[in-house]
Amino acid sequence: MIGRTIGKYRIVEQIGRGGAGIVYRAVDETLHRDVAIKALNPDLADTEIIKRFRAEATILAKLNHPQIATIFELFRSEGDLLMVMEFVPGETLEKMSQRLGPLPIEQAVHLTDQILSALEHAHRAGIVHRDMKPANVIVTAEGSVKIMDFGIARVRGAEQQMTVDGRMMGTPAYMPPEQVLGEEVDGRTDLYAVGVVFYRLLAGALPFKADTTLGMLQRQIAEPPMPLATHRDGLPGWCEAMVTRALAKAPSDRFQTAEEFREALAAAAGTPVSEAMAGDTLIVRRVEAAPDHTVSLSHVALVLLAVGVALAGYVAMARPVSEVVEIATPRPAADRPVVPVGGTRRSGAETKARPAAPRRLVKPAPVEEAPLMFDTKALVGNKKKRERDARVLLADGTITVSAEDGAQQQLFVLPYSSVISISYSRGRDPMWNSPLGPVPVARAGGTLGRLGISFEREWVSLRTTTKDQFVSLRFDDVVVRRVLLALEERTGKSPEIIVIESEPSSK
Repeated sequence: MIGRTIGKYRIVEQIGRGGAGIVYRAVDETLHRDVAIKALNPDLADTEIIKRFRAEATILAKLNHPQIATIFELFRSEGDLLMVMEFVPGETLEKMSQRLGPLPIEQAVHLTDQILSALEHAHRAGIVHRDMKPANVIVTAEGSVKIMDFGIARVRGAEQQMTVDGRMMGTPAYMPPEQVLGEEVDGRTDLYAVGVVFYRLLAGALPFKADTTLGMLQRQIAEPPMPLATHRDGLPGWCEAMVTRALAKAPSDRFQTAEEFREALAAAAGTPVSEAMAGDTLIVRRVEAAPDHTVSLSHVALVLLAVGVALAGYVAMARPVSEVVEIATPRPAADRPVVPVGGTRRSGAETKARPAAPRRLVKPAPVEEAPLMFDTKALVGNKKKRERDARVLLADGTITVSAEDGAQQQLFVLPYSSVISISYSRGRDPMWNSPLGPVPVARAGGTLGRLGISFEREWVSLRTTTKDQFVSLRFDDVVVRRVLLALEERTGKSPEIIVIESEPSSK
């Protein structure tokens, strides 16, 4: 495409590339100005991606703010969908942070204030960015910022979130608990992300450290941020108080508006933040768009709090934590078919701000819940247990296990309230945590077990008050984590991890 003239735009060079498309610098030969042209990747140009692309253009057209990149037009050319935007020379905040490390407090406050000013404008227009991170902020040579990439923003009151297959997107290192858990988001979601950005500008590091995407998601929900002093000594106490409040687990404990966040920064810094960097110039380099790698977490989606750190070791995640991820979220109740992933609203881990330790808050399942269905192997039989292909349906206050091997019969129907405990184990046989320690619920070794061949399976054992004292279900390892979270959400019982030193010998 470089060298081509499309309409009045002459393509000069490629300045960025991501999973969704390519960004070029072009010259508007009518007005003699540089512009940025975002071209949708033809390989991804399906109906939903095009909707999202158009939605981004529509959202940007509603916003008019000096810290938000301006859109000029959206048009088609020979089958390509092109978005023409303001060209902003500079460097992403991501690259600047990597290059300079911790910034002087005045610079960090100044940059954060500008980001909050832009978000204040967007939130008043009913728009939540949902992917606020340094890679989506460009810093110019004069030290001002421009927020880019409203590709997954949400408009308040919109019937559809403009996501693919009902999935919600975000970047793990900057996602608050409610976004990780697929709950409703609002402006406070962006403010949490800005809190992470401010932390990084001050510390030169992220407030949560994890080697995998899954680990990062778990920490966002369950753990407090590392103290700033872990990375940088000598910061005034208000810096710690500021990030503690911004990164509160519960939205109600955070800053409630961007304006409130800005005012708190100004008061704490002791100078009007609009003047904090007057006359100063930041050294920046040419902007390069960060790759828009997208990794679907529909198969590991919400392990999180239910399985704890112990399960994280069983999951090998190849993607780095800085990548964008998709997380399944339930559809509205009015249009709610049985779906394989999702869940009801819950608060997850909640941190009392300034600066209490986190505490968990488990809410009972609401009256209206999104039905969830999982494929499983159910262990059935009075004396000699055998596995049967089955499906688990969580809906209307009950756990229903139905045979899928042609019989189409209900094997178990358990009210949520009948579940006493949930045990997760990996091994030949399902286990539960008895008062005397791990004990097999039943033998499920089969022929291979009798031959002494060892293998592991993923078991979920429900101890209940019904006539079926134990219900043991075997799941694929990429599904079991969603099952555990869903069960905890619906029953209020936290899964117990059964750690087996050595597998019991068969008798």
